[in-house]
Amino acid sequence: GRERRRMSEDKAKKLAAEIQASSSSETFDLAGYGPEGLAQLVKAGLGTPIRSAEMMRLTFVCGGGKKVRQKYADNLPSLFGDALKSSGFVEDRGAAASLDCQGRYKFQHDTDKDLKFVHVFPRIAPPDTPGGEGDAALSPADLVIFADLPAFRTMVAKKTPSFSQRCR
Repeated sequence: GRERRRMSEDKAKKLAAEIQASSSSETFDLAGYGPEGLAQLVKAGLGTPIRSAEMMRLTFVCGGGKKVRQKYADNLPSLFGDALKSSGFVEDRGAAASLDCQGRYKFQHDTDKDLKFVHVFPRIAPPDTPGGEGDAALSPADLVIFADLPAFRTMVAKKTPSFSQRCR
């Protein structure tokens, strides 16, 4: 009992470190995880924002059909969902890899691959920028509000390519 628990804690710590080191969308396998391991994994791997310059989707394989069913607990997707909820994540079936979906997750049953997934859209923190506080610390709204006129014109030009779009 105790030896198995220690092994599952070590496994959770290792996977949590891999999650925190992610720099792009990745897939992780939750085969063999139980409630304690999932809670520890979510707390250590997803409890703090991941340092990244862009939003990502972390996909966790948590079940499937006849060929892989024995590797996963029957209730693994719901256990993982509960662990995510207890860490402040919200289930959102329309979530996507965009910054406004940070802290959300959704379930997917891929019938072609016969696998069950939980897609997690983690909280993202911008990587440390050399030179102290730069523009990365400002939200998009703050950038628009505090921009000087040439910078503002550049932002508008990038977001609205045609004259008719700018007039709307």
